[in-house]
Amino acid sequence: MKNTRILWLTGLLLFAISCGDDPLAVTITSGEATLDSKGGPGEWKGFSFALGEVTTITSETNTDFSIMTTTNQVGSVTGSSLIGNSETNFAPLNPPKVRLHSLEEFIDLRTIPDTIGSWEPLAFIADGDIWFVRTRDNKYAKIFIMEVLEVTDRGGESVFSIVTFKWVYQQDGSKNFY
Repeated sequence: MKNTRILWLTGLLLFAISCGDDPLAVTITSGEATLDSKGGPGEWKGFSFALGEVTTITSETNTDFSIMTTTNQVGSVTGSSLIGNSETNFAPLNPPKVRLHSLEEFIDLRTIPDTIGSWEPLAFIADGDIWFVRTRDNKYAKIFIMEVLEVTDRGGESVFSIVTFKWVYQQDGSKNFY
């Protein structure tokens, strides 16, 4: 009986050790976020893949991108964009404006295609767009734009965008999301 318990405890210990953290394991993080371009000095928001959240942009904040609302000369909203910091860039799923039919198709998109052309610091976005992101620290992410709302408030004095997106971030620096 005593030997059985010792064997059982030894097996349990070996199982626990084998299930421990693998330092070579690849960690992919993902989620959904809503980011807006509304704000003022000290209130501007950005998104950080490394933190996996929307943060307030400060001199110490390491955000990857923020949202910008584009207007024409008379102040009417003409669109919304993702704008990277000085090191973050974007590339669309090629050919541009490819639309996926479900969130599962976005999730199943396992790698950044070799057909990606140039990476740009600005991405003009619309509902259903897919963008790849090369972050400030040379990691990669993919974004599925679920909804873009362009809002005019205060009698036309203020315009801003609200963007909801799904994101997947690859922490190991590869272009693969699996």
